[in-house]
Order: sequence, then structure tokens, then C-alpha cells
Amino acid sequence: MYISQYQVSGLSPSTVGGVNVTTKDSSGNNQTRKFFTNNLGPQISQLPNPTNASIPNLRSPQAVAPSETSAAGQLVVPGKDAINGRWLQVLVGGTVTELNDPSGTVKFDLLANVPSFTLSSSSHFLPSTSWANNNTPRYVVIASTGTSAISNTPITGNPWSLRVNLFCGGLGSGLVTGDYVANFNGALVNSTPAATATMLAVNPSDPAPFGLVVAATFGTSDSSNTAYLNQFQVALL
Repeated sequence: MYISQYQVSGLSPSTVGGVNVTTKDSSGNNQTRKFFTNNLGPQISQLPNPTNASIPNLRSPQAVAPSETSAAGQLVVPGKDAINGRWLQVLVGGTVTELNDPSGTVKFDLLANVPSFTLSSSSHFLPSTSWANNNTPRYVVIASTGTSAISNTPITGNPWSLRVNLFCGGLGSGLVTGDYVANFNGALVNSTPAATATMLAVNPSDPAPFGLVVAATFGTSDSSNTAYLNQFQVALL
């Protein structure tokens, strides 16, 4: 069952594009990636609300785009041990179009916003007050389509997708590892599953152990660049 998702669809996608704007990330590197928005309202989880089981579990209610300096609007993965020692699957997909640049390229990344942490005397990761932090995100790219050429097909667009399997190793481990398959315009980007980047210090007992965001990076700056996000969903396997 899904445990968290953006309220987007093929009929009501989240959209990014246009000219590139350079912004420094948390490591001081220049980035031009554009972050998709949960544009139809609050994120809804099927897991019970930790304070009142009779009402939906709402998180990240801001209908705003995450950025290099703020993760407001990120897709928060619910905790309270719901993912402790469990496999998760993240499904991400959409289309991209480009009208004016026949040599245009694009890359789609799934990034995790990982927490800071402390290590207890018993070698367990302690709950962090900065889990899935909105104000000082610590992004790690865990899956990517890589850079691909955009075919000049503005009517149909180029479909792209990421199917990511993640295993949360539990409280004593603090590691989240896995593999993924990427597809762009009908072709597998990696013909066999590729390993995801390892997330460190994830505490599954936290209310929200980590957050996820999706970003598009266009190789050239052009007003006709348009990328669509039709699905962004996390499910327990």
C-alpha cells in the first residue's frame, strides 16, 4: 500500500521549466536544478495520524516548491517505526518537452533529505531534532535518469521514470540502501538495476525519518523547457 504521495496526476501534473537560474546548494556547489511542487495541496499519508487515528495523517501542507535552501513541500516518509526493517518502493514519472533547442538535454534526480544525528553510548542513532529539515536540507541524490537528449516531439513529449526499491535497515543500522531502474523515452537508462546512494543515520522511530524531492536539470537555458511530474509515490512492499 502507498504510505505517502504527491497529489499529482497525468491530468494535473506538477510542472517546472523555463530559463535556468543558478543557485548554490548546501555544499556550496552551483546548481540549476528545478524542484517539482506538490501543487494540489497537502501530502496525505494512509498511515494513522500519531495523535488522532480518526483523522488523515497530513504532512508538508505547503503547496510550494522545495529549493536548494528549503525543503518545504518535500514528500515526507512517515516514521514511528512503520518503515523499520521494511522494503519501500518509490515510483516517480512524467514527461518532458522542448521546442526551440534541438540539442537540448535533461536529467531527473530523486533526492533524499537526510537528517543530522548523534550516536548514543549504546551505538544507536538518537532521534534528531533536524529530521527532514525544511530550513537546512541535506540532499543526497539516490537515483537518477542521467543526462539524456530531448527528442523534439512537443506533441507527445518524452516519458521518463524512476522505480526505486529501498530497504530501511532498522534502528541499530541507520542505513537505507537499495536499487533502481531508470527509463527515458522508452529506453532503459541502466539495463540492470543500479545501486542507490546509501542514506546514513536514518532513525525509523522518528515521526518522519527522511524526506524526498524530485528535480529536473536542463542542459541549456531555454524558455520552452517544460518537464511534468505525473506520479510521485512511496509504498510499503
